[in-house]
Amino acid sequence: PVAGRTGTLQRRFLSTPAAGNVRAKTGWILEGRALSGYLTTAGGRRGIFSVVVNGTTPDAPVAAAIDDLVVTLASHEG
Repeated sequence: PVAGRTGTLQRRFLSTPAAGNVRAKTGWILEGRALSGYLTTAGGRRGIFSVVVNGTTPDAPVAAAIDDLVVTLASHEG
């Protein structure tokens, strides 16, 4: 899926530097969440990332924290 455009990322990363520049796969199981994929930074560099968080609860703001991290990576000018 492409951030802000398709699949499970269609409603995530809207109006951020990650929109259209991140291609990733979401994942979750019991007390864990993950997002792994490829991105192109604001500076034009390509990268690979994987964020896995274990021990979460259903009401924890983990997805938002993961999204914030990916937006930070995509915003990098270097």
